[in-house]
Order: sequence, then C-alpha cells, then structure tokens
Amino acid sequence: MQNIESYIYLASVILCLILLALSITAFRKSHKGRLIYIMAAFAVFSVYLFWEFLESAQVHFGVFSNYFLSSLVLAVLVLFFLGLSKSK
Repeated sequence: MQNIESYIYLASVILCLILLALSITAFRKSHKGRLIYIMAAFAVFSVYLFWEFLESAQVHFGVFSNYFLSSLVLAVLVLFFLGLSKSK
C-alpha cells in the first residue's frame, strides 16, 4: 500500500461507511422507506470502493473482477435513483 491511490480508496471507503451510518440513523428517526435504497447504495458503493482498494494494493481477482465492478456501479446508480425518486 505504497501508492497514493490506495490511500484515496481507503479514505473513500471510510467516508462511505460514515455516510451509511448517517443514513441508518436518519432512517431510524424518520422511518422513510426511500432511505433503505440510499442505505443499500452506500453499502454497495463501499464494497465497490473496497474492491478497488484491494486491486490498487496489487491483489488480483481475475477476469471476472471487471464484470463484478461494473455490476456494482450499475447497482449503485439504480439504488440511488430509486431512493431519490418521489414515492406516491
């Protein structure tokens, strides 16, 4: 973990986990169902960033890693859209 990219990914993971904790707190206070999608998006994005952190630290997962990461990004976008869209 000698390059700056690894530190940036690690800091991003920590920030994303803090935002997830804040979302959980907000959900407990307001009980708004849309926040579940936001919490899920932060959780999935944390996994994505941690995976990128591991890859930047020279841990290789093979050819399916790119498909997995692309799927995570798509999931984050869909979850944020669902969380931000207006409900009935």
